[in-house]
Amino acid sequence: MSTVKMFTFDNVEQNDSVVVIGGGPSLTKNIDTVIRYIENNKSTVLVANYHHPKIKADYTYFTDNSVYNSNIKTIKCPNIVLAYRLLHGRKRLRVKRLENKNYFQLGVGKGKQKGNIYNQKRLEIKRGVVKQQSMGMSGFSCVFMSVFFRPKRVLLVGFDGPADDFKTKKVFDGSTRKYPRPYTIPVKKRYFINTLLPYLRRKDIQLECFKTDALWGANKKKLKIVTIGK
Repeated sequence: MSTVKMFTFDNVEQNDSVVVIGGGPSLTKNIDTVIRYIENNKSTVLVANYHHPKIKADYTYFTDNSVYNSNIKTIKCPNIVLAYRLLHGRKRLRVKRLENKNYFQLGVGKGKQKGNIYNQKRLEIKRGVVKQQSMGMSGFSCVFMSVFFRPKRVLLVGFDGPADDFKTKKVFDGSTRKYPRPYTIPVKKRYFINTLLPYLRRKDIQLECFKTDALWGANKKKLKIVTIGK
């Protein structure tokens, strides 16, 4: 059985440049530029839930059992990061199928978190360990994970967010999918814009994104996010 390590500062290599890959259509629009950016900056690449055929990921994160079970056989990157809940409780995963992968656990299930992570106004890393059980959905968790590489800059790609009707979302492969639990979108949006992104900025990390990336409606100028492209 694979040994599961904690996802901590000591267990990952420092890199000045991290690229976080979401699943929105702006990824496809800018795919060639993203690939060049990664190559030129020797970036560490974090991806949530899936394998992109044109991008070599360094870490893939999962927070949902069904998504993990559906996609894990397609994942080609060497490092798998799992949410706390996927390794604990009655429905925990048994990670023995992929012994050639490195498994990490994000979060320890202790600390000050009470209720839904999306209601948290401040995030916490104490003694190098995440004290929350969850950092939100997979894409948001990857954004949070970038902090552990102690980067100078983080490029966010494909974080377009839901459609204006809050019922659907566009995906990088050109399809449109129903957004699960659309009633949760306002609180997720508030968490992303008011809690998660400012957390990275307080770490003196320069955030970057493409001009075509809606970034869940974040005010890029207010958050001092550097925009790339036309």
